[in-house]
Amino acid sequence: MHLTILGGGQEIGANAYLLEWHGRRILLDAGMNPVEQGYHSLVPADDIGPLDAVIISHGHFDHIGSLPLVYILCSPRH
Repeated sequence: MHLTILGGGQEIGANAYLLEWHGRRILLDAGMNPVEQGYHSLVPADDIGPLDAVIISHGHFDHIGSLPLVYILCSPRH
């Protein structure tokens, strides 16, 4: 099992964690940083690659704000 902290580790907001386990890639949260603006406020979705699933802990913006970008760039595998 490998866990990569993509955001939320050292700041408030932008919560996103990539869990890789048995060949599966699961994104836990896809938040947005409320302090930053524009592209810098989003999860680095262009570096994540295809996902098998996205799990959202709850509906606050710092946990879901990057979901549209993640959907476009990291659509689940079929």
